[in-house]
Amino acid sequence: MRISRRAGVAALGLLWALVVAVPPPVWAASKPFPPDSTMAKIQKRGKLIAAVRSDLPLFGYLDPKTNQYTGFEVDVAREIARAIFGEPDRVDSRATTTKSRIPMVKEEIVDMALATITMTPERAQEVDF
Repeated sequence: MRISRRAGVAALGLLWALVVAVPPPVWAASKPFPPDSTMAKIQKRGKLIAAVRSDLPLFGYLDPKTNQYTGFEVDVAREIARAIFGEPDRVDSRATTTKSRIPMVKEEIVDMALATITMTPERAQEVDF
């Protein structure tokens, strides 16, 4: 089944509206995580490190004029940072490619990959979704 570009854009728009409209839980930024957990490590570091595309406008794009990452993936990372820290700006975005995103997570270079990745049974054996 192929999804038209219009339907895909509409679906992304709806998902983005839900991300923006539903505030993170109040407890998220204040609740301590288990001491040895990945979340505690992220919280202690003070920032979320997220792998995002740098070459895909609207999803993940490094704007050459501002040298800032923009797009849906970056916006999702900012909302996750808001849930962890109470502030959306505590994100360190790192450029990734289709081939490097899973190795970056497995090698703990990044905390998460938001780089237009589809969950498959094969990938689920390598990383958590």
